[in-house]
Amino acid sequence: MTTASLVPRPGLPLLPMTLASELGALDGLATAQAIRDGEVSAQEVAEAAVSRCRSTDRQLNAIAADAYDTFALPDDPAAPFFGVPIVIKDNDAWPGLPTRQGSRATSPAPAAGPSGFAADLAALGFVVVGTSTMPEFGITASTESTLYGATRNPWNPDRTAGGSSGGSAALVAGGALPMAHANDGGGSIRIPASCTGLVGLKSSRDRFTPADGTENMPVNVVVQGMLSRTVRDTAHAYHALAQLRGNPQLPPLPLVAGPGSRRLRIGYYTMALGGLEPDQPTRNTLERAAATLAGAGHDVTRIANPYDDQLGKDFLRYWAVLCWALKNGGKAVHGPGFDRSQVGLLVSSMARMAVSQLPKVPGSMRRLQRHSAGHGQPFGDYDVLLSPVLGHEPPPLGYLGPEVEFRDQLIRLLRWANHTALANVSGVPAISLPGGFGRAGVPIGIQLTGPVGSEEMMLELAYEWEALSPWPLSTADHDPAA
Repeated sequence: MTTASLVPRPGLPLLPMTLASELGALDGLATAQAIRDGEVSAQEVAEAAVSRCRSTDRQLNAIAADAYDTFALPDDPAAPFFGVPIVIKDNDAWPGLPTRQGSRATSPAPAAGPSGFAADLAALGFVVVGTSTMPEFGITASTESTLYGATRNPWNPDRTAGGSSGGSAALVAGGALPMAHANDGGGSIRIPASCTGLVGLKSSRDRFTPADGTENMPVNVVVQGMLSRTVRDTAHAYHALAQLRGNPQLPPLPLVAGPGSRRLRIGYYTMALGGLEPDQPTRNTLERAAATLAGAGHDVTRIANPYDDQLGKDFLRYWAVLCWALKNGGKAVHGPGFDRSQVGLLVSSMARMAVSQLPKVPGSMRRLQRHSAGHGQPFGDYDVLLSPVLGHEPPPLGYLGPEVEFRDQLIRLLRWANHTALANVSGVPAISLPGGFGRAGVPIGIQLTGPVGSEEMMLELAYEWEALSPWPLSTADHDPAA
């Protein structure tokens, strides 16, 4: 295999590598191209990924269940991501592997078939080598659970990789895989992307095949997606996924291949709901991003947080109701093997909170549904909103661990993961992009949010940001002194 096909961070030298590590330096598209060009076989790529996953997982604890000895190569060599290895997050089914949702309450029995979205990923040619860890039912923003333990951030193993798609993020940022499946019901793509220096795009609602079991949600806040190292991987994957399903109620998503020429009106803000300001490294990161985009010719204006504080309270109440439904209706959703007595402290406590808030739930649901239907959207005179992803640097493991007392955990969660959830209610696209590094040597992301159906514009701006502020493709490519 020639080094000419590698896609390292510009300016970094290519070092002699074994086949496994050489392939680990490629993004998804370069991996697929190397297979098409006959430089390496799909089998060799998968075996190299398994080798990297075995090694990486000993340090990061990011694999929920492995298919190292049972992975299947795709049938169609013309598929756009033919032979590219990925993992499926532990809340989507993959045949032969259990779907545990990060919870001891679920059955360890293997799934008989794939979820709808996992089947789409297989149709694009991805090779599934396992499933990735997540916190219990994806309810919190750090991938720590009593079932799997703590997943570590490859940039600093004492810190969280975020959640709930933290296992996927750790494997991609750690160089084990070029891309991975993720999904987002309140920030679960963007939060781990921010924590690990990845590209994490939450698409418009119903852009792709929905997550199984979400069709009856009063407000469907969950979307499927991917985590990647490069904007082009996300752009090509999301274009291909949109073609598989197609939603006539949304603008088409063409293949976005680079920055756009249009200069945008960008409103940026730092303050979260409830008047919470981010820590200094996060604020500095956002101010630099605003200045960089303004220097590139965009019309960048500082604004107040455009969301209503009441919506934040309503979302928290809805989150609690979902926890109540998970605990009390688990057998209907997860099968007869579900054991509600094994549900963890956070979900159980949130379920109790839902009961205590019951008189306020109908009003919250009405407001959320109105916002979801397009009323009171936050964009005003702006094409794009720029904000932090999180309120402060990724915290140490244990800060949001499953053993933390409920009140403390809830307060910590609201102070940290306080910029992402309302895009899920609105159904608008939002993307986390690497913005810099904090004091602990862990990435800090910036969030761009656009109107429903504006993924093309968002990806063009993401390409531009990638060129203006290039980031390392994985921890192996990062020079802390640079």
